Amino acid sequence: MTKKILLVELGTESALSETKNLRKHGFEVRTVDEPEQTLTIVDNDPEVSLILLDTTFENENDTVELARSILSKHNIPIVFLIPQPERRYTEKMHQVTGYGFVIKNSDEFILIETINTAFKLFAAHQATMESEAKYRAAFMTSPDSININRIDGLYVDINEGFTALTGYHRNEVIGKLSSDIDIWAQPEDRARLIEGLKREGAVDDLESVFQCKDGSLKTGLMSARIVTLNNEAHILSITRDISSKKETERQLQKSEHRFRSIFEQAAEGILIGNNQGIITDTNLSMTQLTGYSREELIGNSINMLFEPNKLAQKPLRYDLVSSGTTVQRERSIVTKSGKELPVIMNTKKVEDDCLQAIFHDLSELRESEERFRLAVEGSRDGLWDWDLTTGEAFYSDRIAAMLGYEPTELSNTRDEWSKLIHPEDRQTAADQLDEYLKGKKDFYESTFRMRARDGTYRWITSRGKALFNEQGTPTRFVGFNTDITAQKKQTAEVERLLSEKEHLLQEVNHRVKNNLAMISSLINLKQSALKGKVDLSDLKHQINAIRIVHDKLHKTQEFTTIDFQSYCRELLAEIFSTPASPPVELKLDMSPLALPVKTIIPLGLIINEIATNAIKYGFTTDTQARFTVRMLQDSPNNQISLSLTNSGRLFEHDPRLRSEETVGLRLVDALVHQLRGTLQLETEPETCFTLVFPIPEEETL
Repeated sequence: MTKKILLVELGTESALSETKNLRKHGFEVRTVDEPEQTLTIVDNDPEVSLILLDTTFENENDTVELARSILSKHNIPIVFLIPQPERRYTEKMHQVTGYGFVIKNSDEFILIETINTAFKLFAAHQATMESEAKYRAAFMTSPDSININRIDGLYVDINEGFTALTGYHRNEVIGKLSSDIDIWAQPEDRARLIEGLKREGAVDDLESVFQCKDGSLKTGLMSARIVTLNNEAHILSITRDISSKKETERQLQKSEHRFRSIFEQAAEGILIGNNQGIITDTNLSMTQLTGYSREELIGNSINMLFEPNKLAQKPLRYDLVSSGTTVQRERSIVTKSGKELPVIMNTKKVEDDCLQAIFHDLSELRESEERFRLAVEGSRDGLWDWDLTTGEAFYSDRIAAMLGYEPTELSNTRDEWSKLIHPEDRQTAADQLDEYLKGKKDFYESTFRMRARDGTYRWITSRGKALFNEQGTPTRFVGFNTDITAQKKQTAEVERLLSEKEHLLQEVNHRVKNNLAMISSLINLKQSALKGKVDLSDLKHQINAIRIVHDKLHKTQEFTTIDFQSYCRELLAEIFSTPASPPVELKLDMSPLALPVKTIIPLGLIINEIATNAIKYGFTTDTQARFTVRMLQDSPNNQISLSLTNSGRLFEHDPRLRSEETVGLRLVDALVHQLRGTLQLETEPETCFTLVFPIPEEETL
C-alpha cells in the first residue's frame, strides 16, 4: 500500500522539489504551508504515515511544541527539515523524537534514505512496543507469581500473581527488601536461591515456604534466572503456588495411611492380586488365617491356598470378576499346616489388573452352629422360624414330638399349627402375637394350650424375637416353644396345698380368737363372783392383747404379719374404754408398718402393761389424761424405736411400781429380752418408756 507523507514546509520552491522526489519513489505526498493546520490534518487523515516537519518557523520552539502536540495524540514518525546542520537544531529535535532529520534541498538520495530509515526505525519501534506490551500483559496476568528483584532482594516489579499469592500490592513492596516484609518463612531457602544463581545462573523447582501478608504460610515452587536491567544484575523469579497440591498430597498420604491401617487391621483376611491370580499384597489377618508369612504369599499364585481337585471342580471365575461382577462363594482353603478351613470368599475388581479377595473364616460359625444345635436338642425346646414376607414357616422335629406327632404328620404352615391351639386360648394368643409384631410390646411371650395327637392338651409357652426392616415392618420371626404341662400341674398342686394350708390357718386363728374371748368372759365371771376381792383386769388385758392379734389374722387372711399401727390403735382403744380408765387423749405418731406376729404379741403385751399402769398410777383427775405412742424406723442401723409417754404422776413418785409385789415390770423386762431390745425410762417432763429393738426379719410359711 502507498505510504502518505505530510510535508509541512514554508518554502514553496523547496517543497515542490521534495514533493517531486518523494512521489518519484512511490510516496503519496500532501503538503501544507501553515503549521497550525498540521494537527487538524493528522487528526482527520488516518492515512498519513510520516510527517516532514519544517523547523524554519519564526520561533523555533513552535516546531518543537507542534511535534509534541502531534505525538501526544498520534503514534507517527516525524522527520525534521532543518536549514543547515547546526547543533542547536539537532539537540532540540532529539528532545522530541529520534527518527532523524534532513537538510532542506538535500539531494534525492539523502532525502529518500532518511525517509526509509525513519520508516524502518518506526517499524522496529512498533515491534518493540508490541513485544513489550505482550511481555507486560503476560507478566501482569500470569497466574503464577512473577517478581523482579535486585540481588540484595530489593523489589523492582511484581505482577498480579504475586499479589494473589502473598497478599502484598505493588505499593507495599516496590522499593523494599524481601527481608523488610519477612516473606521468606525459612531464610535459608533464599540463601539456597542466591547460591544456585551465583553458581549456575539459574535455579529450577526450588520448593520454599513463604509468609503472606496475613501471616499465613504458603508453599511455592520457584524457578529463577539472572537478568540484566540498566546494566545491573537482577533476579527474575517465577513462583507457582503449590499449597493446594501439597495439601492434596498430604491428604492423599493420610488417606493411604488410613487405608493401610484399615487394610492391616481388618478382621478379615485380604489378598490383592492381578488378573493372573498372582498375589501382590496381603494383610496381617490373612497371614494369621493361613499360617503363611507375607513373603510366602506375595509373588505366588492364589491357587496355593486351594486343594487342586476341589479347585478343578469349582474354579476361580476370573472372567466374571474382570468384567466387574463381584463373586461370592463358600470355599475351603488349605492352611500351611494342611488344615482345611471353611471360608466365604468375596472377590471383586478394584481397578484394571487389580483384584481383591476377602476371606471370612466360617470355622467359628460352624462350631457355633453345632453348639446351638446341641443346645436346642439338649433343652428339649422346639424351634420355629417364620418368614413373614412369604408366609412360609419352619418347625423343628422337637415341636411335633412334644405333641406326640411325627414330623411328617404336620405341614410347615402357620395356619395348621394355629389350629392346634385350644379354642379358648386361640384369640388371646393371636392378640399377644399381633401386639408384639405391631411394636406395642418389647418382647414376645405367650402361654396357651395345644392339642396333642392323643386328643389331650399340652401347656406351651412360646417366646420369640422378630426382625424388622427400615420401615418398621417385621420380616422374620424366630422363637422356641417350651412344654410346661408338668410345671402347670406342679403349680396347681402347690396352689391346692397352699389353699388347704391357708384354710387351716384361718380356722386355727378363728378358734384361738374364740377361745381367748371365752377365757376373757370366764375371767369376767370370776371377777364378778369374787366381788372385787382379787383384781384380774391385768390378766384380762393381756389375754385381750393376744386375742386382737388372732382376730386381725382371721379378718385380713394374713398368716405371718399385721399392721402395727392399726393394732396399736385398736388395742389402746379397748384398754382406755374400760370403766377404770378416765377419758384419754390418744396420739399415735407412726406410719403403717407390717410386723411379724412373733414381734407383735410381745409388743402388745408391753404396751398393755405400760398403758394399764398409766391408768392405775399415772393419770390424775386434775389434768387431761394423754397417752402418746411414737415409732421411728432407723433403717441404716436396722432398728426400731418405740416411745410410750403418759401424762400425770411421774413414775418415780409412786413407790408401788417399785415394790417386789409388782410383777408388771418383771414381765416387761422379760418381753424386752425376748425382742433382743433395750428399755429406757425417762421421768422428765413426763413419764416416757423408750423401747429399741432390731427390725425383725420377714417370716415365711
